[in-house]
Amino acid sequence: MCGRYAYLPTADPTELIEQFSIHGDPPDVTPRYNVAPTDPVTVVHTNRELQQTAAVFRWGLIPSWSKPEAARRSGHINARAETLAEKPAFRRLLLKRRCLVLASGFYEWQHGSSRRERMPYYFSPAADSPLTAGGYAGTGVVAFAGLYDRWYPPDGDRIDSCTIITTSPNGLVAPLHDRMPVMLAPDAIELWLDREMADPMLLTSVLAPAAEGALTTRRVSQAVNSVANDGPGSQAPAEEWNQGGLDLGP
Repeated sequence: MCGRYAYLPTADPTELIEQFSIHGDPPDVTPRYNVAPTDPVTVVHTNRELQQTAAVFRWGLIPSWSKPEAARRSGHINARAETLAEKPAFRRLLLKRRCLVLASGFYEWQHGSSRRERMPYYFSPAADSPLTAGGYAGTGVVAFAGLYDRWYPPDGDRIDSCTIITTSPNGLVAPLHDRMPVMLAPDAIELWLDREMADPMLLTSVLAPAAEGALTTRRVSQAVNSVANDGPGSQAPAEEWNQGGLDLGP
């Protein structure tokens, strides 16, 4: 699964506009070191005018047909690539409501005998990664494949929410988890955001694990284990966790 990730743009918003062919307002570039389910997240989707636009959605999909009591839960934070065309919550969205969830990397844990022994690792694009082809390594941002939906509560404003699609892991992630987020290469983004594309076999063909060598990993501090910590300390080397003095705040 993908249950925590980071969004750390290192570029001017205009560069992200170019990278993701965004029309209208630029994407939010507020650094997020520890994004968690139900948080607002930055996405790109194609609107009715067939323009790619940036927006902020809730992470944790609330299907449009959800009852109010179900909508109060965290929702579907992940969707398995292999069964998108079969699951009622996702098959319509695969054809009509695809999006990119903008990210810089994701976390997975090596589990010990207790919660205190959970050791987090951060996975992000390696130098010269195909995920940043086309000169976009300097933006610090890549695209997770996602789906979104819109839910209208009985009282209140519409809620736009999304889920991150996962697939089987590549060799780097496999020792820690049997799933990883789909990280779209630049040449797959245009297809994924093409609102007129409705071929499920073609769409799911791009939902593959990151190529071997596309990612790098490092162990980071256990500060990231708590969703309350959303500062640079979540990215600090693991050794600094025991020394104190980490910047854990937003």
